[in-house]
Amino acid sequence: MPASGSGIGLEVAHGIGAQHADPRTRRVGKSSLVFQACSRRPAPRLIYAQLWAVKSLEDFACRLVRGISSSASKQPWFQRTGGLLASLRPKVEFDPQTGVPSLTIASGSVASPSDIHTVFDALESLSSGGRLVVALDEFQDLAMLPDSDALMGEIRGRIQRQPNVTYLFAGSVCHRLEDLFTAPSSPFFKAVEVLEVGGLDDTLFSDYLRKRFESGRRMVDGPLLASVLDAADRIPSDVQLLCSSLWEVTGERQALAAQDLAAALARLIAGSRGTYESLVHPLTDIQMRVLRTVAKRGGQTPQSRDFLEESGVRLPASVKRALQRLRTLEILYDDRGIYRFFDPFFRTWLQTS
Repeated sequence: MPASGSGIGLEVAHGIGAQHADPRTRRVGKSSLVFQACSRRPAPRLIYAQLWAVKSLEDFACRLVRGISSSASKQPWFQRTGGLLASLRPKVEFDPQTGVPSLTIASGSVASPSDIHTVFDALESLSSGGRLVVALDEFQDLAMLPDSDALMGEIRGRIQRQPNVTYLFAGSVCHRLEDLFTAPSSPFFKAVEVLEVGGLDDTLFSDYLRKRFESGRRMVDGPLLASVLDAADRIPSDVQLLCSSLWEVTGERQALAAQDLAAALARLIAGSRGTYESLVHPLTDIQMRVLRTVAKRGGQTPQSRDFLEESGVRLPASVKRALQRLRTLEILYDDRGIYRFFDPFFRTWLQTS
């Protein structure tokens, strides 16, 4: 299943694809990447559904229907879409700001996983006029619903018979998304083509940032930009946040220096202090020791003798349990054996608090 970054494209256009990104892709523009990839292909129409924190089977159906109608809203087939969903009693809604119409379904129209058939039948019918790409973002959140196994089975059963529809599964919680496609008991076991996408090249990223600062008459050198990338753990949205803060604490015709970066970090951390305090409040002493040690020395070899000595935790098994809990709380994630922070500025706060 695919990972983060820029290589998604539609190389999976003849089957089922999953964008398995490391958790940082929650904030690295994976959704924009999907839209860009589709826009560069000559034929497919993109239907996009955001499933983050989906609450129920009906909520899932509503989000997918909105995705269908959003794609169809400026096309002759908007009314056709409503007809295909007639059994779900669709209703037209208008965005209060843009006035753009979209479809939703009546409350109570989806009561069991089998009721999802109508939505996937509509997708199959709409694909008769050309290839569709259906992107299900934060797909792993469906696994949190009641009867999720039955739902996954229904989805898998429907989409494997739709030759003109490509499904792309994206997600930002690595281990949960992986389980859906690697567990032998899962309906989606070995059902996707995995596309691995790497991170942004440091040189290209730094050149882009330098030009943006220069456009505002701010001079920034290579070592400072390297420090910016390190502080934000190369997560594009966090790099953007840090650069925005750096912009705010400096002025035109200024050569940016290390003290400006420190001020920019302090500005960001001050706004998140309450959040960080609430994250550490429920942690046990051992969990807190492990977390601070990861923040201080990095997440490599967290069960080594050096890590144990620095953390003051005696047993590797205790470190392992603490790391598992910190992953469950989505404070840390496992990046190929290296533990990293979901929020790199939380790491900085721990280092300085």
